[in-house]
Amino acid sequence: MKICICYFSGTGNTEYIAKRMAELFTGKNNIVSCRSIEKIKEFSNGDYDLLIIGGPIYSGNVPWKLLQCITKKIPPSPKNRNAIVYTTSAGLLNANGVKSISGRLKKKGYKIIANELFVMPRNYYFHNYLPMEDNYIKKLITDAEDKIRTLVQYVQDGEFLEEKFSKKGYSLLDFNARLFRLFSRFGGKNFSVNENCVRCMKCVRDCPQQNIRLKKNRIRYGSSCILCTRCIHNCPAHAIEYGGELYKQYRLADYLGNKKS
Repeated sequence: MKICICYFSGTGNTEYIAKRMAELFTGKNNIVSCRSIEKIKEFSNGDYDLLIIGGPIYSGNVPWKLLQCITKKIPPSPKNRNAIVYTTSAGLLNANGVKSISGRLKKKGYKIIANELFVMPRNYYFHNYLPMEDNYIKKLITDAEDKIRTLVQYVQDGEFLEEKFSKKGYSLLDFNARLFRLFSRFGGKNFSVNENCVRCMKCVRDCPQQNIRLKKNRIRYGSSCILCTRCIHNCPAHAIEYGGELYKQYRLADYLGNKKS
């Protein structure tokens, strides 16, 4: 089976799910392509048998950036091709992004065989959201691993039915994604760097929106932020603040053991 996995990931949770799926499917003698949408300029309408798309939940939906990629870059399915949709978030309440993605894919002729929701460690700490305890984080990762293995085996065995899903009814969810996109542009103005900054440019290179620049020897933020918080968590000097506060960094790799396929 030929499998295409594409995803958007802010700080690594969604990417981890995608790459674990890729590893396990590859271990079962499938041919797998796994890429971030940031690296996809044009989506090939190849002869893959299964499309898997994933993204994080930001305020009830996946980022508008991912929805636009699906709308504009993913071609119609020529043969009612199978698709799996998944999202990652710190909880299941209002984690409705699978509906927005599935609705778009259904309109393009894909057959949705699974909508999966993965609860993963929180990486957004603003506005009274608190970091999770280490033991709980490890439990979430273990639970996600079990869920990934179950899903891969389920697909490998061909034991699935088409999900009952309406092509309509996700306009309100799209409104939420658009609204968060607008809010995040203003929220992004709250980022700043402190005296620990060493001008390594990692935040500039990593920003999915190209929203961060070095200007007059200082890191500056523009007006296209999506609040992915990648810059905060990936800064090697822990120099990026939000609203004048320095937040604990989240790195998924710190909690991962050796995973065997």
